Parts: sequence; C-alpha cells; structure tokens
Amino acid sequence: MIDFGKILKRAWRLVWNYRALWVFGIILALTVGGGGGNSGSSSNRSDSKIQSDYEWGEIETFEDFQREFGNAWDEGMDDITAELGVSRADLAALFWTIIALIGLMFLIGLGMTVLRYMAETSLIRMVDDHERTGEKVSVSQGFRYGWSRTSWRLFLIDLIVSIPGWIILVWIIALSWWLFSTLVIRQATLSPAAIVFAIGGTLSVFFFMVVLSIVLYFLRIFFWRVCVLENAGVGQSFRGGFALARKQWQSALLMWLIMIGINILWVFAGFILFFVLLIPSAFTAIAGVIAASIPTLIVAGISSLYLGGWLPWIAGAVAGAPLLCVIAFAPFILVEAWMMVYRSSVWTLAYREMKALDSLDPQLTAGNIKTAAG
Repeated sequence: MIDFGKILKRAWRLVWNYRALWVFGIILALTVGGGGGNSGSSSNRSDSKIQSDYEWGEIETFEDFQREFGNAWDEGMDDITAELGVSRADLAALFWTIIALIGLMFLIGLGMTVLRYMAETSLIRMVDDHERTGEKVSVSQGFRYGWSRTSWRLFLIDLIVSIPGWIILVWIIALSWWLFSTLVIRQATLSPAAIVFAIGGTLSVFFFMVVLSIVLYFLRIFFWRVCVLENAGVGQSFRGGFALARKQWQSALLMWLIMIGINILWVFAGFILFFVLLIPSAFTAIAGVIAASIPTLIVAGISSLYLGGWLPWIAGAVAGAPLLCVIAFAPFILVEAWMMVYRSSVWTLAYREMKALDSLDPQLTAGNIKTAAG
C-alpha cells in the first residue's frame, strides 16, 4: 500500500516550491478548469415587447414545416427590426460579424486545446524528472517536454475515453428528432410501447454510459502517465494503465476516494475564497477593462464601416469580452491553477509509488522476510 500522507504533503510542497509548474497550471485552468452553465431566464415571457402574431398552418410533411418555419422567421425578423429600429441588412451584417468572431474564437480554442495537452504532458514530465533527479527545469524546457508526439497521444486517449459521452449525446439527439418528427411533423401519437421504449432505452443507455465514463476517466489517470513516463503508444498506454490499476487496485481506489474528498473540500473552500479574492479582482477588473478596450475599439471601428447606430459596439463587445474575463478573473484563475498542479502532482507521485510497488520481485521480498525472521 502506498503512503497517501507522504504523497499529499509532497505534492503540496511541489506546488509552492516549483513555480515553473504554475504556468502550465494556468493553461489548464483556462482550458479545463471551472466551467459553468447557462443560468439565463427563458425568453418566452408573456410580457415581451417582441411578439409575433403568425399562425402556423397545417403541417404534414417536412417541406410544410420548412415553409411554415421560414414564414414565421420572416415575420419574427420584421418585428425584431421594427422594435430595435435597425434594418434587416444591418442585423444580418451584425450576425455574420459575430459569426466571424466566433470562428476566430474557435481557432483560438483549437490552439488552447493544443496547449492543454502540452501542459498535461509537461506537468507529468516535470514532476517525474524532479522526483528522479531533484532538478527543476525552466518553463521553456517544460514547453519542450509538451511539444512532442506524447501530447498528441494524450489527445487520442482522451478522445477514446470520451466515446461514451458522445454516445449519450447522439442517443439524445436521435431520440429528440424521433419525438419531434413524430409529434410535430407527422402529428402522430405515441403508443404505450413506444413511450416505454423511449424512457427505458434512454435510462438504460444513460446509466450504462455514465458508469462506463466514470471508470474510463478514472483509468485515464494511469493511461496518461504510462503514455508520458513510459513513452508508450496509445494501445500500450491502455494496456499498461489498466494492468497497473488492476494490480494496485486498493491503492488506486483509495487514492481516488481521497482526491474526491479533497475536491469536495475545495468546493466549500471556494465559497470562502470567492469573498477573499473580490478585492484583488476589483483591481484586475479595471486592468481587464483597459486591456479589452483595445480589441473592442478595433472591431467596433471596422464594423462601423458597414454597420450603423449602436450595432458596431455589440460586435466590439463580443470581441473584447473574452480578454476582459480572463484578466478580470485572474486571481481566481491563479488559485485554480494551483489546484490543477496539485491534482496532477498527486497522481504522478501516486503512479510512481504504485509502479515501484508493482516492480518489486515477490520472491525476493519473501526471501528477505525469511532471512530477517531467521
């Protein structure tokens, strides 16, 4: 059994004494840390000023639905442009401007995805090297660790592990389309057998895939470290990680449960940290507004060449909002980065301990025990 207390304390010291790790923790905090849902209210309010009096006709085929939807869309757009006081041409131009900005953000997101797997590789390698040699490498050397085929393999492993989640998504989309085509387009009724199939099938698929996802994401911890530290391929990483987790299942399971407990405590600590970090966040928010004003003014100025009124400012706000959020919430991002480094370090140290236990020769160990007893 591995020494859990030693691992937790060692990882804690690494967070504070090996500051080059912070850079890669920040990358992880920006790419995988946090995340939130959309808590906006519904737009179907009875007191909304923008309403359409369009009455849907009879829908029997998908072509009928397309025609009726197009007519409703046209009438709705007329109502919106009249309410906002803009032309449909300006509204369409604003729409495509925002689409272009979203496309640019998508490309930036692809770059951040590359950085994410580079950071994962770098953190694992840097912690392992420090444990083996006692040396601390620079940030540039850390990036060189990450710029390798190993990072690509981590992405492939992640892609395979996420397959159950994609199956759930495809099932939900297929079920939603089946219900929509049945109830809306063909205006048919569902039989009791169909209802039982829809509910039972969805619950069965969801439960099985969720359990499978939990198991795979747990094993991914070992898949990644076999890939990085043993320079293994994707298939070898799956086999080696599963074999180690199976042989050291008690240590692996207890370490996982301990980390779940730490993550729960971290959630409660986050409430306290939120109020503590409000003061520094006020200053970073000011800096964020100043920095975000540059892309905002640039995009608004370009958009004003073909947009009128206040519409260019909407495009500018869309361009400046991501930078504003990153700088304004910099204290929160830094704290989350520390936690990211801590989690990665704990599992790298645990992997090293389990690997060392697994490599011990059982016969040699038994012989030593007999010798000591004699």
